[in-house]
Amino acid sequence: MILLSVWLLPPARVAMESRHLDLWGAVTVTAGMLVAVYAVVGGNEFGWLSARTLGLLGGAAALLGGYHATFLVGALFAAGAGIFGGLFLRTANLDPSAGHGGGHGM
Repeated sequence: MILLSVWLLPPARVAMESRHLDLWGAVTVTAGMLVAVYAVVGGNEFGWLSARTLGLLGGAAALLGGYHATFLVGALFAAGAGIFGGLFLRTANLDPSAGHGGGHGM
């Protein structure tokens, strides 16, 4: 698999010196997803329209919106927004349930 991927994938066009870890993006997207899951899991117990649930969902939206804003600026996104224009990623996103997620409903 590794040898096949080396042959199929194009070489990187970005110099390694210019790449960096997007720490702000990693923190905001991880925290946003964590808060969103926490809100959804507690939704049945506290009520879906309770201040706690709505506040947590609002906080998750703010964190994920902050991540999205830094992504749009592009200064902190290590891979560049052009990665989403590639054929492989476009076709992989057509039907995600066809991959590993297809059996989760069973």
